[in-house]
Formats: sequence, structure tokens, C-alpha cells
Amino acid sequence: MVDETQIETMTIRLFDECEGGDGTEETRVHLANQREFPPIHIVSGRMKGFPAIRLMATAGVALRPNRVEMKDGSVREVPVELVLAIRDERIDTLAHLAYACALDGGTVRPGIVFKNTVELPGSELKHCFLAEPFMWDDGAVFSRGYTLEGGTERILWLQAVPITDRELEYIVERGVDDFCEAMEREDPDLTDPERTSFL
Repeated sequence: MVDETQIETMTIRLFDECEGGDGTEETRVHLANQREFPPIHIVSGRMKGFPAIRLMATAGVALRPNRVEMKDGSVREVPVELVLAIRDERIDTLAHLAYACALDGGTVRPGIVFKNTVELPGSELKHCFLAEPFMWDDGAVFSRGYTLEGGTERILWLQAVPITDRELEYIVERGVDDFCEAMEREDPDLTDPERTSFL
């Protein structure tokens, strides 16, 4: 099981994924606290190569047990962390989702939607769809996963994609695969906090 010392180490490593990841004030670590769960670190900085986009990544969701059924029917413990890339300064968007995942009690995996976890005033975006990270090249920690030092546990990264009511309805009606195909076909700007539904 992942421990808090390993999470601290991962938090430091996440700085490498941000512009100015040398500890400048543009890149910060925030502590999200709720009594029901240990504190979750959120690293926040500008996305490398895309300074208009705020990159936010959790370190601490993996402390929560996450049992996932594999294709062969076996059940395995899979540590998960979250990443969000959006043109919005507030970390509360990711903090709400992090605690929804941590306290949910179910399985956190690609294709899950956490309803009513996005609070962007005036925005149509209200829910978070979890996907395998698709905004980074193969060299990024979010694409290759993160193996903790001194251990064999690999943390699975999931990208939080804020979605609209209409997009949620589409997932419910047509399924995750169809939604992902539509997302790839329409190619919406998923970093835009003011975007409208692409469906």
C-alpha cells in the first residue's frame, strides 16, 4: 500500500511536469483537507509548453484503497492519482473531485463520471469524466505512470475532464466508447472552462 512518505516524494517529482518547476511561486503545493480523509496535496503550475493552461495534479488519492476488477476477472488494488489541465486558476475544481474519489467507496477507473463535482460559476461544465491521460507525450509521468521508489507499485494517472449535462446524458445513452470517439472526432478545447457542449 502507498504510504504518506511516498506521496511526499511524488509531490516533489510532480514539479518537473510544470513550467518553473524549480519551486518558483508560479508552481505551488496546496493542501486540501477534509476530516474524513488524510490531506491531499495538489501541485499547481503552468503546463509545460502551454503557459495559458493551469496544470493540477493530486498526490494523496492513492492512499485510499481502490479495488479494480481486471479483464481476467481477478481483483487488484490499483493506486490512482488525478490530473487536470484547464485554463482556470482555482484548485477547488480538482480538490472537490479528489475527495469525491477518495470518499466514494467504489472503484476509480477510466470511464467513471463523478457528478456535480465541478463548480465553475457561469459555466456549463458540472461533472468530471475520468479518462486515461491523452494530453501528454509518452515521456510525461501522466502517460507512463509512476512507480514509487523502493517498491513495485505503479500509480495509474487519470485525467479529469469536466463535462456538461448533455455530454453526461450522451455517456449514459451511448456508452463510454462512443463518447470517447465523439470527443476525438469533434476535438473540443477541453481546457476551456467556458466551453459549451460539443454534442
